Amino acid sequence: MDTKEVTGGGRNAILAHRMKTPSRSPLAGRPPKRKRTDAELHDLALGLGADWKPGDTVQTWINKHEGKTGELSRMVEDGWLWEDISKAMHLAGITYRTGQQIPSHTLRLKAYLGRVVN
Repeated sequence: MDTKEVTGGGRNAILAHRMKTPSRSPLAGRPPKRKRTDAELHDLALGLGADWKPGDTVQTWINKHEGKTGELSRMVEDGWLWEDISKAMHLAGITYRTGQQIPSHTLRLKAYLGRVVN
């Protein structure tokens, strides 16, 4: 129990009040997020890379998997981290032409753009 001193009318009064704690977290209802194992990332990479064609742009692939189906966002809703999806894409060869992994914050933005455009 916390106390608070209130001054007024020339006298001090000590008021006690109970600090309310939220009954549930702001993210209640969402599955907890956890880093995926190498085996899970490898399994996801097999699925994600099935229709990747080297030479395609990353945004073209994302438009297909997010803009039309919402596949990537559903994975995040089911508890996957954008970072882990990015790692699995990299394992599948879905990268920038330089071979660099797409950073998770960029993947999230590209997924958003894929939803808005399509």
